[in-house]
Amino acid sequence: MPKTFKSEEEKQEFLKSLMGVSAYDIDPVEEGKGIFLYGKSGTGKTKMAVTGRRPCFIYEFDIDGAHSIGREKDVEIKYFVDSDPTKPSAYNRWVEHFESALDVGFFERFKGGTIVADGTNSFEMSIHMCLRENKKSIGSMSPKTAATTQPEYNVITINTWDMVNRMLGLRFMYGCDVVVCTHETYQKDEATGRITTLPLMYGQSDHKVFGIFSEAYRMVGERSGNSLKIEALTKVDPSFTAKSRLDNTGKILNFREEPNLTKIFNKIREGRK
Repeated sequence: MPKTFKSEEEKQEFLKSLMGVSAYDIDPVEEGKGIFLYGKSGTGKTKMAVTGRRPCFIYEFDIDGAHSIGREKDVEIKYFVDSDPTKPSAYNRWVEHFESALDVGFFERFKGGTIVADGTNSFEMSIHMCLRENKKSIGSMSPKTAATTQPEYNVITINTWDMVNRMLGLRFMYGCDVVVCTHETYQKDEATGRITTLPLMYGQSDHKVFGIFSEAYRMVGERSGNSLKIEALTKVDPSFTAKSRLDNTGKILNFREEPNLTKIFNKIREGRK
């Protein structure tokens, strides 16, 4: 049924509400960005996450994940870890905190800054342990040693994706950057022997996760004597995935960049002019 209007002014207001934003007026470097960092333990993921815009708030799911960042101004850390694995509560506590934070406008404090979720693999393990705790013994096996079922994998995957997507939604609400960090794992093709590096995530999330972030960097470290050189890999390689949608020409960033978000985005900003 055709929509009717009481006046021409009402019609024009409705038409205006259907319009998009002019691409000419959008500066994606200044907008809230989704940034995904993955790599081995000790490759500076958390440290790089706080090199972006301030103030910064970190949801920390790794028990010692934030130890690497040192004393930083305008950085707050909220831990969600299970100190007693027999009484898992980290996941439920995070849900309660996030929903309460939205209700009372807590994230307004970080408008234009950075919000980080560090250690998604530990977040998944917290969900896993909640399921284990609520599961009855199977035969002679205790709930904590019984094999994980496919429905349980589905629950873990769905809830992790929910966390990541809710975090990414903060970009549009508060214009902040959202950084998600996780460890990496490896997959071997038995036919070719090729080894591929992937984010350590349940289900098929290790492949799909790249599609929802504009920036995805793999963190690597090379040791020389007692020194360790950390770098962010920003471009795809046959053995792993990395990308930068903000580098719209593919020629602004180098394959290896210094692990500093502010410097990377300043470089992109200059390159896009």
